[in-house]
Order: sequence, then structure tokens, then C-alpha cells
Amino acid sequence: GIHEIEKEIRNISHDLNKEVFSENDSFKRILVTFFEEQKKIMKAKLHTDIDKSIDWDSLKSSQKINLYRMLQEVFQNAGKHAKADHLFLSMSNQDNYILLEIHDDGIGFSVNDKNKGIGLQNLRARAKDCQGIFHINSTVGSGTTIIVSIPTSKENLA
Repeated sequence: GIHEIEKEIRNISHDLNKEVFSENDSFKRILVTFFEEQKKIMKAKLHTDIDKSIDWDSLKSSQKINLYRMLQEVFQNAGKHAKADHLFLSMSNQDNYILLEIHDDGIGFSVNDKNKGIGLQNLRARAKDCQGIFHINSTVGSGTTIIVSIPTSKENLA
């Protein structure tokens, strides 16, 4: 029944996390692959700018998983709702955090619209789980900007 399915999904996503985020695999390569796949399926043109100096090892595994899931959510939403021509994504290395900025030139939406809530709640919860900050700005007719900052920890670099 439904419980078996849920359990199976949990197991798959657990295995996926282990597999996708295995210690020896570079997180950057995972991201690059993800963006390549998105480029194929998205109608919007994707522009990515990933700071070469980001030290991905300064993120905990849980932060990487959350970041990856957030990107999936954002791209899914942009693809489904935004009707954008362009999606701009940049990741930059700040002093003690990684800054993710995503902007699309789509139709935008009212951030207070309760129907849009679930995806945003997911994003907020994931950012919080990373001890990060999530900020969204959107106005009907002029696209959406999402800013996420995730703190890095130097002790991971031991």
C-alpha cells in the first residue's frame, strides 16, 4: 500500500543522498551536472556563474543535500510557473558563507499568495536547517529573485 511506497521513496532518497554525496565525489561536479541537465529540459536560457574559489568541503553533507534540494525546488518552480526567458544563477564565496542568488525574468508572483506557500516553506525550512538565510523578492510582472546564504565552517577543512 501507500506506506510501502513512502518507505521505498525514503530508502531511495536515502541511498541517493549517500550515492550523490559520497565523500570522494566533488559536489561541484554534481552541481555542474545538475545545471547541464536543467539546460536540456528548461525553456528558459540558463546563465550560471559559480565562483571558482568556493571551497565546497567547508559545507557539511547535510548542507550540501539541502542546497541541492533547494536548487531542484527553485528550478522546478521556475520551470513550472515563471514563464521566464532567462534564469540567472550565481554562487559566490563570501567570508564565512556561500551566497546563492537566482533571478528569473518571468511573470513573478505575489510572495504573500498562500497557494505558492508550500514550495517557499520548503525552501525556508531547508535554509534554516543549514543555519542559513533565505530571502525572496518577487513582483507580478517583473520576475523573481531568490537569495540564500549558507554559512561555511572552517573546522570541516581539517
